[in-house]
Amino acid sequence: MARNQSAGEPVGTPPEGGRWTWDGAQWLRLPEDEQPVHPAYEEKVMPRLIRKTAILAKVETTYGTDSTPTGAQNAILISNASFEVQSNNVSRDLIRPFLGGSEELAGTRFTRATFEVEWANSGTAGTAPAWGPLLRACGFAEASLTTPVRVEYTPISANFNSLTIYYHLDGALRKMLGCVGTVEFRLGEGERPVMAFTFDGLDG
Repeated sequence: MARNQSAGEPVGTPPEGGRWTWDGAQWLRLPEDEQPVHPAYEEKVMPRLIRKTAILAKVETTYGTDSTPTGAQNAILISNASFEVQSNNVSRDLIRPFLGGSEELAGTRFTRATFEVEWANSGTAGTAPAWGPLLRACGFAEASLTTPVRVEYTPISANFNSLTIYYHLDGALRKMLGCVGTVEFRLGEGERPVMAFTFDGLDG
């Protein structure tokens, strides 16, 4: 084991296998029921689990401005989720009197989220379902009607809504602003009816 006589930052990396913590002098193996770890190795020793994710989504008043969704009002049950930050660097392709690569310029940066939501109503006639804001950010208008009492969603070609999405990924909060997306309705016979969403947004 590596030792640090000054009892400061960890020396080296933890051994393979199991869960380890730095006690100021050496790496110690943790029992399974104890919590890790030195913060410098939290991601390495305990990778975040996509299954421990909570999604909040709320329509924005102004595009790209955080609408601050809350767990009590804007939580949505999802499945089959993935999240990634994407960066598009710009190639310069410079022509010079010698061979060699050209530096790239930093381009656009955005976040993409994909997930499925079960096609289930709110349980109360005239009350919009929790997934209503998702459809509104996919080119649908929401209307509350009275005869009979119901909520309807119809495709539109202008005046689109955008979303703020908070996703709590295994305890870490990530934000997406100005989200707009697409939806696919999957209604196979004998299968779970779901809406498959893909959203692109600004990395908040």
